[in-house]
Amino acid sequence: YNRQLQSRSANSLHAQAYTELVNNVQSSDIGLANTGNTAFLAYIKHYPKSKVAAHLMADIDYESDPVKYQKIFMGLSSEARNTDEGKEIGIKLARLVHIVPGSKAPLIVGTTPDGKTFDTKNLNKKLYLLEIWKASNMLSRTNHHDLANPALMQKIIPDLKDLGMISISLDHNRDWWLNAIQEDKLTWPQYSDLKGNESLNGLNWNVTNLPTYCLLDNQWRVVENDLMWTELPIVINRYLAHH
Repeated sequence: YNRQLQSRSANSLHAQAYTELVNNVQSSDIGLANTGNTAFLAYIKHYPKSKVAAHLMADIDYESDPVKYQKIFMGLSSEARNTDEGKEIGIKLARLVHIVPGSKAPLIVGTTPDGKTFDTKNLNKKLYLLEIWKASNMLSRTNHHDLANPALMQKIIPDLKDLGMISISLDHNRDWWLNAIQEDKLTWPQYSDLKGNESLNGLNWNVTNLPTYCLLDNQWRVVENDLMWTELPIVINRYLAHH
């Protein structure tokens, strides 16, 4: 299917045929990923102390279920876990298990512009929207127009009084960060360690795109992680209606 899609003949297909081909490619890719995971699990079942297990694990989608695969990883031999690939997987899984729904979330690293550190004792709302952004990211800045508009937010989220907002910036330049906060009229708590792409916040939350949105309760447990912008009102309203 991939070869068909990349061929010149694909360009001559009518819309429906091309869509079917794309869907077949996607289904094929998903099937291959599932096959790889299944083969790995079968291998581990037969050879639980294999020294090459971490090497095999590096090629599967272990991020899809970090809790499950961390348990499997901890059952591998110490030789496998202590290889370069094994150490990398272990570190990644240790971070990922803290951002699955229901888990106690990682604490925010860094400070507010006036030097205050994050403290879960200050959480007094039913639900928190955590935004991870950067001053140079235009989508982040555009979405701020809605987030910083109380009248609009009240229409979208009727129980707005029960929602708190917290932002983490992945900026490295303090002036850029502060200017963006002022320009976008952001009134909720803002944090940054000013380490840019090397930020521990980015690593701890496994940020792969900006902005990233997560929902947490007032015990700093993950409710939902890595939500799309368009999903936020639906998930927020559903949670607040039942809590």
